[in-house]
Amino acid sequence: MYSFRPISDQDIARLDDWVRRSHVARWWTKPENWAERVRNRISEIWIDHYIVGVDGHEFGFIQCYRPWLEQPNSWPDQPAGTHGIDQFIADPDMLGRGHGSAFVRQFVDGIFASTDAPRVITDPSPDNARAVRAYGKAMFKTVGQVDAPDGRALLMLRERPTATQTDET
Repeated sequence: MYSFRPISDQDIARLDDWVRRSHVARWWTKPENWAERVRNRISEIWIDHYIVGVDGHEFGFIQCYRPWLEQPNSWPDQPAGTHGIDQFIADPDMLGRGHGSAFVRQFVDGIFASTDAPRVITDPSPDNARAVRAYGKAMFKTVGQVDAPDGRALLMLRERPTATQTDET
């Protein structure tokens, strides 16, 4: 089981280091300003940020946002209640071992268990094959390329499972 610890001000320096690592910075817009933006959003109601860990080792980051609460709504064409996520693995030793798809799947299962969200979306770069593969393994389906708030992206979504789907998984 993965843990998802809400970030605090004390995590900002670590997040700043993490997002500047070459394997992360390549995919995150303006990493030099990113950690400060996260600090400014800690108390906002439309977005939550978490440090991801397993067996006491914190190795990644995930954020969950509710676009309908954001001003302006970054995904106005999505059904009411849709949640969005973005994530990265900071520790290079944890890459390529199935952690990304596993913690994303667990996190999204938690969203569906604790909310009425009809779907969860994400928008990796179309060129980020590792992320696209991980989201696919976490049961996300590719919709197609879109112009997202941070540039060209691949819109992927996972619908709320039906009772039948839940029983089979």
